[in-house]
Amino acid sequence: MLGVEFENCPSCNGVWLDCGELGALTRSRGGKALNVEVVNQKRTQFVCPKCRPAAILFEGSHDLAEDFQLDICGQCRGIWFDRGEFPSLLKNTHHP
Repeated sequence: MLGVEFENCPSCNGVWLDCGELGALTRSRGGKALNVEVVNQKRTQFVCPKCRPAAILFEGSHDLAEDFQLDICGQCRGIWFDRGEFPSLLKNTHHP
């Protein structure tokens, strides 16, 4: 679908998007392409599902939604959404 491959974890229902896929997906839904900048990053104990075992995920705040933090890979810049975060983000940011 438009070059965006949803990768999700069957155990926790989290969603992984490679760098740039969030913008491509939101643009395809008729809205402005969203880009996210994760700030105030803190190291987590989780590794990037793409770069493992070489890259750690960092968690931080962002300007797309205030009710959750995002995890981002410092190496490939992919984004991890915990269960429910991705649909919440789309619901809160989509403007037809």
